[in-house]
Amino acid sequence: MKKSTKAACLSFLIPGAGLLYCGRRQWAFWNLLAGVTVPLVLLWSGFPGEHVLWILLGIAAGSAGWAHAVAQQTMVNVRVFRPGQE
Repeated sequence: MKKSTKAACLSFLIPGAGLLYCGRRQWAFWNLLAGVTVPLVLLWSGFPGEHVLWILLGIAAGSAGWAHAVAQQTMVNVRVFRPGQE
């Protein structure tokens, strides 16, 4: 499994886990905080539970997409140095 796919799957299950896998600890923390806080605030404010589940699904998908993009960008930025190459 590619690193970007694994990061996306992790973040879909637990928001921020894929970012943590990519080494982005601060982003992972804020992503997890938002992924937990937003649905709890909506439930506490009386928002219908079914709608909160759809919002949670959207947050999970957004987190997965973000982690996938970060992992792909990380893979592009890594260059292997070999003697004799510029």
